[in-house]
Amino acid sequence: AETGLIRMAKSENDARDAAKRPANALQMYHDTKVAGDNAHLLSLLTDGFAYLGGAHGMSGHDGEVWDRKKNRTIKDATTLFADKLQALRAPYCKALDAQRVLVSEGAYTPQPGKKYNDIWDCPSFSTLEIVPVGAPGKPFDRLRIIAAPYIAGPYSDGTYDISFPMTADLIALVKPQY
Repeated sequence: AETGLIRMAKSENDARDAAKRPANALQMYHDTKVAGDNAHLLSLLTDGFAYLGGAHGMSGHDGEVWDRKKNRTIKDATTLFADKLQALRAPYCKALDAQRVLVSEGAYTPQPGKKYNDIWDCPSFSTLEIVPVGAPGKPFDRLRIIAAPYIAGPYSDGTYDISFPMTADLIALVKPQY
């Protein structure tokens, strides 16, 4: 059986060894920027990163739209559209697959019913950040759809960020109050 002195010596050696190793500092940050701003709506995008130990840190994104007339946050940007952006679903999945092909350097070939790396489908809009974007004081001219790591692919793929122009067809789907 170990004596108290042996246990104490081992603990002291462990502490000395640990002091020699560089410590991985815990990290967390976020950066919020205006993505678009007009008389009715303010669009914000927060990019963040956290490292809490483990193999790697994790990046994330959070989009919010502020309705100035109703003085409230619209957390889900799909609610700005009559069809909750379902008209953009197929084009988004196609654009995502095109980015996956680039990221995988051609190792992935999109096929109906085939998941990316046998794991990832095209994610639902509820798991993505949808951010209306435009120049200050102007109407929004595009939508950014952002998938953080693990949402549409492995961590090594990074973030998928796809933008769509606000076409006449999309503008026609915007609810009249917006």
